[in-house]
Order: sequence, then C-alpha cells, then structure tokens
Amino acid sequence: MCWYSAGWGNYLLDAFQSEVLACMAGITAASHLGMVHVIAETDSLILMNAPVVSSWN
Repeated sequence: MCWYSAGWGNYLLDAFQSEVLACMAGITAASHLGMVHVIAETDSLILMNAPVVSSWN
C-alpha cells in the first residue's frame, strides 16, 4: 500500500500512477477552494508532457 494525498492506494501500478493521482488530488482540492489559476509543479517529465484534456471520460 502507498499513501498519497487523496487517500490509500491499494492497487497502484507504479510511482507514475501515484504521481498522477497526487497531482489530480491537489488540483481538485484547489478547485474546491475556489482557485481558478493553479500551477502544478512536478519533476516527472512524462506527467509534464502529458496531453491536456478538458474532461475525463
């Protein structure tokens, strides 16, 4: 089990998945606090170069 900011992750496949979930949790928390301009910082090149989408299907 790994701990990330959104809770316990029983089925994390790798460190990248944990990084994505933590980034999403941080952005979601900022959104719930009413923040509209958020800068997410990471050391993961894969995450930084991921395509930006407006919604999750």
